[in-house]
Amino acid sequence: MSCDPKYFNDPVHGLVSFGDSLIDHLLLNLIDSVEFQRLRRVRQLGMAECVFPGATHTRLSHGIGVLREARRFADRLRELDESLLSEEQETVLLVSALLHDLGHGPFSHVFERITDDSHLDRTVEIVLDSSTSINAMLVAFDAQLPLLVGSFFIPDFAEATDMDVWPEYLTSIVSSQLDADRFDYLVRDSHFAGVKYGVFEADWLVKHLNVDDKGIYVQRKAFTAAESFVMARHHMYTSVYFHHATRAAEVMLERLFSRYKLLLRGCTGPQQVAEVVPGAPPAVVSAFGDAKLSLDQYLALDDSMLTVFIYCCQGARDPILSALGWGLWNRRLWKHIDVTHAKTTEVVKFVGHVRDELENQGADINYIWADDTPADTPYRPYNVLVAEVPIRVENGAGIVVEITEVSEALHSLTKQYSLARYYFASEVRGIVKQAEAEVLGGGDH
Repeated sequence: MSCDPKYFNDPVHGLVSFGDSLIDHLLLNLIDSVEFQRLRRVRQLGMAECVFPGATHTRLSHGIGVLREARRFADRLRELDESLLSEEQETVLLVSALLHDLGHGPFSHVFERITDDSHLDRTVEIVLDSSTSINAMLVAFDAQLPLLVGSFFIPDFAEATDMDVWPEYLTSIVSSQLDADRFDYLVRDSHFAGVKYGVFEADWLVKHLNVDDKGIYVQRKAFTAAESFVMARHHMYTSVYFHHATRAAEVMLERLFSRYKLLLRGCTGPQQVAEVVPGAPPAVVSAFGDAKLSLDQYLALDDSMLTVFIYCCQGARDPILSALGWGLWNRRLWKHIDVTHAKTTEVVKFVGHVRDELENQGADINYIWADDTPADTPYRPYNVLVAEVPIRVENGAGIVVEITEVSEALHSLTKQYSLARYYFASEVRGIVKQAEAEVLGGGDH
């Protein structure tokens, strides 16, 4: 007996539907797994809600959105040629799209930098580990499916396990510069941040995708849409992801994690560990120890655990940890000065002046002063040294070329741009402002 279709009412894409096929039943089961449901407690944009109050959406909603977009790519492949996508390939593609962020830790990239835990490696581990419900569901569907999904994520893994290497036009749907991941997160992050920078013509782009022996390319009619897509990503980085206040919160969070990790190393027993941050969740205590976390320990971590930890840090006896915890909990973020366009000699003199003054006062510079240089390359043309799949488009003569050959606007975005900022605790603002006035000419920041 067939079942009625099931739907998720997504605020970005509308209804995301699931039918009565075996693959749809598998996808629904995967969504309901404990490992995937954990992503309800991992925010997509980490600390961005300090600036954009609506940006509290999760990696779970993003995963479902990427699945929806990957299915549209798959439908387009079938529309072009049924032989481009076998049933097995479609299964691996859709499962990989859904699970692509499965291994993300709490506060994602900040946490990853401090703990050295790769979210991609953890994703593959969750898929392959026989103790997870995800693995059990995949094996029940097809004994080889975990290995197939692992090989889809990591090409080297396919070679190491004698799996067939996937055609690039399939893997690029999940990971490339024109993929289902970006199709979702640009519009989703834009929507919840309350901005319009990430909006582009997704429907028109998908309708005009084509495939040749080198992979997916965009037909001439959708060239402008492809160009706008890249520009949308660039604008989201400059206006949302690299927003100075979001980065201030991330700098503080990274310093808090680093400080806690340092204090733990000085402990000689469980009692001392517990006294560093009274009430800290055991899963968080384990995360910042020197031993690598087991998979079970890793999966016990989410944003809610670390939010409790930040709250508890306010009561720490260590004044640095307490101040950072209080500042993050109450959104008392560090101030900043942007020196991106200042002369290098002036910046060196400015930084030296500030550091000398802080050292004269006996301050621990590492926890009241920090440099931050966020960088991005908006678009990467083909380069043998860079593992990025370029965007190819059809030019006016019907020849498929790399997009910067016909787009002057995007050609200007192939160079890395970076920002240079310094963040500082409010109690040293006077020192920083004085140095700024003397060396950089003053100004409000």
